[in-house]
Amino acid sequence: VVVSLQVGSRPLRILVVDDDAHTRQMLSEALTLFGAEVVTAESVAAARRLLREHAPDVVVSDVGMPQESGYDLIRQLRALPRERGGGTPAIAFTGYATPEDRERALGAGYQDVVPKPVDFERLLTSIARISAAPPRARRTERPQASAI
Repeated sequence: VVVSLQVGSRPLRILVVDDDAHTRQMLSEALTLFGAEVVTAESVAAARRLLREHAPDVVVSDVGMPQESGYDLIRQLRALPRERGGGTPAIAFTGYATPEDRERALGAGYQDVVPKPVDFERLLTSIARISAAPPRARRTERPQASAI
């Protein structure tokens, strides 16, 4: 699959949230090779800070993390007004891949679910698909410092 992770002439900004350092590094390196600008967070708390600072175009988040889960993150994200990132497309990246798990993630506010271990072609295709959503579903401005 040939995918360019860009919006116009600029790199697509992707926030990867996973408590496993190896997974964060692997995803960051792979997505960067396809033209994305990637920032990573090891927790939901770190992700909230990066959401304010980097205004990602897409969030890729693990679901099963200690303290706060990916479900906590997506609920917090979806509670924001669209202009502050509430409509940011998000992918649940998870080892929980039953049909029920998929429905739970989609019902919580994720646009897609990509199971672990990662199938990079599927992940890239999913990112490209959800980042091409209609403008009303995507943020166009960077959030204020008080967001999240």
